[in-house]
Formats: sequence, C-alpha cells, structure tokens
Amino acid sequence: MLINISNHPSAHWEKRQIDEATRRWGGVVDMQFPSIDPKWGYERVEQEAQKHIMGYRREIAKYDQPSAFHIMGELVYCFCVVQLLLKGGYMVVASTTERDVVMHNGEKVSRFKFVQFREY
Repeated sequence: MLINISNHPSAHWEKRQIDEATRRWGGVVDMQFPSIDPKWGYERVEQEAQKHIMGYRREIAKYDQPSAFHIMGELVYCFCVVQLLLKGGYMVVASTTERDVVMHNGEKVSRFKFVQFREY
C-alpha cells in the first residue's frame, strides 16, 4: 500500500499516478498532512514529526504487502519525517512532475503532470 502523507488526496491525482501506485503497491491510503506554522523553528517542526511518526508506522503495519510512504508538503517537516522513516527501514517516495506554466488573463497558472515516484 502507498501511504500518501500530503495535502493532495489521491482522489484528485491523475489516473496515471493512481495506476502506478496501484501497480507498485496495490493502492493508496491518504493520511492528513499536519498544519505546520511558518513561524515555527526547526525544533518545533521536528517535534511535530516525532508526534506523528508512530501514527504513520501504525498505518503501514496494517498492510501485508509491499508498502511505501509518499510524502509531499512543507519541506522541513518532510525532511524530518523522511529521515525517521528511512532510519526505520521504510521505503519513502516523492512524486515527480512536469510543470506546465500558462499565462491566463495576466495570471500565471501552473499545471503539473505526473512522471514517476522517486525513491529517497
């Protein structure tokens, strides 16, 4: 199972991304990405990561199949969580995308096209 820890629920992913996650890990389970206050220092963000890591580990333990964590979001939080998960022997991936920028009525609109899951 692919445990998706991000602000991007899999219900909104492109079909190609869902298909790849299903092929590799059997499906996707979404977990809420915590709200990280931009005013916090590193230590506070690290505490938040420590607070959530056991819940992530409990979730992945439910699945008796190859599994991985997909984490995308606030960079320092992701860094802390990725370190903890890798230290625990888990597979952790990020999604890579091609960015297509279009100007629309003077506004820059970015569209992202899934390419692959990249392992840390």
